[in-house]
Amino acid sequence: MATPGWYPDPAGQPGAFRFWDGSTWTDDLADHPYGPPPGGASTPPPPPPPGAPGGGYAGGWQDGGSAQAPTWQGGSWSSQPGQPGQPGQQPGQPGQYPSYAAGGSSPSMPGGPGGRRTGLVVAGLVVAVLLLGVVSFLVVRGLVDDDAGTAAGDPTTSQAPTPEATEEPSETPSAPESTEPTPEPTQPSEEPSTGGGTSPTELQCAGGLPTNGEGGEDGRFLVGGGLRMPKVTGFDVAADAAGAFTFADGVIAPSMAVTDNWIAVYALGSLPKANGYDSLEQSAETVVQCMTGSDLFYRGFSGREDLASGDLTVDGADAWAITTDITVDDPEVTVRGDRATIVVVDTGDADSYGVFVSVVPLDDQAMADEQDVQVTKLRLQ
Repeated sequence: MATPGWYPDPAGQPGAFRFWDGSTWTDDLADHPYGPPPGGASTPPPPPPPGAPGGGYAGGWQDGGSAQAPTWQGGSWSSQPGQPGQPGQQPGQPGQYPSYAAGGSSPSMPGGPGGRRTGLVVAGLVVAVLLLGVVSFLVVRGLVDDDAGTAAGDPTTSQAPTPEATEEPSETPSAPESTEPTPEPTQPSEEPSTGGGTSPTELQCAGGLPTNGEGGEDGRFLVGGGLRMPKVTGFDVAADAAGAFTFADGVIAPSMAVTDNWIAVYALGSLPKANGYDSLEQSAETVVQCMTGSDLFYRGFSGREDLASGDLTVDGADAWAITTDITVDDPEVTVRGDRATIVVVDTGDADSYGVFVSVVPLDDQAMADEQDVQVTKLRLQ
């Protein structure tokens, strides 16, 4: 900058211009660059028109007549590369603008009216950008606050994060240890068994031929199913109740009337193995269930109580016997029920077992004792 003149104060004083005498800075300051030189020196020539080589103020005019707007760098305004304030140039040398970071404001642009207008345009743009930023900040902040308030006031919005599903199978949790005391083992009941077991089939209970004539009399004996027993006094063969024994073949069943609608019976017959009678014990239990389930024997059957059940020997043959008390709930009879004894004997017949059945009224001890005696008199035919 060889031309003497007033230039922005390189010391950085806002709005101050210092005089350059062509070789050094003087101590003279002014508030505009258009005054006469200090000491009565001649007024510096006006700047050449824009676009002339080497023309323009070094403070900010570029070739082409437009002003270069300063940019914000690291907290201060600075010029574009090649302009005053660029790092690497020493402040205070002619042809450069010094940094105005210390002063806190940008110096006025030297030049004519065109320079002022350009500076005003740039300043207006900066203000517009700042205003736009402030408005945007307030709008966004308002939206965020509204969303936060809505979320906080909505009782249905869950604040807990949704757990992510796991693809690994979960282990089956072990059952919690019980705090209850371990119960003492139950002692077996001393009461007689009530019997039971698998329910019999229709073929087992109704597949027999009880009146086929195979059973009958042999002098002083009753015979049937390969078995023989003496006739019992008071039991009439003519009052044969064989028709009720639908589970057996060839039955003879003399009876005795206990009341007008209740009888006692002794009977012999056979159990066909083809109908599902597979073993001695199973056959004896099946006969009891067929009797208690039949209206020909008991209407209003209410229960049974087994008194004895086990194996025995009949005339050297294997057998199984059950003695049980059968009760009924029938308003038409005065008897509580029967004491029944069933004996199934392996007579050696490949197709059937022999069977003995006796029913006498409950609470008649004499008839119950006679029943036990008749079991001991059974023989093979």
